[in-house]
Amino acid sequence: MKTLTRLCFGSHLLYSLGAPCILENIIKDLSMNTSKSPYVIQGITLITYSGRKLPLTIVEKEIIDIPIRLTKNKILDAFASMKDKPVDVKLKVKYI
Repeated sequence: MKTLTRLCFGSHLLYSLGAPCILENIIKDLSMNTSKSPYVIQGITLITYSGRKLPLTIVEKEIIDIPIRLTKNKILDAFASMKDKPVDVKLKVKYI
């Protein structure tokens, strides 16, 4: 039986059930007006230390205007407690 893990990502909740993860409100309220190119995340894939690729499901899509590198770092920090730690994040973004 798999256990449901609840992770905090700022004011956002991330739920993990085994390897695939469901993200809820992943980027809401992260806007800092520091990027001149707002974007929407279309897809997220975590790459773990062992080389596995774990696609994440985005529940809500929000317009983001913070640098992509900062967004990637926040996602990596949120999943740092995994047994097979993620070492990279691949984001598929659509610029607005």
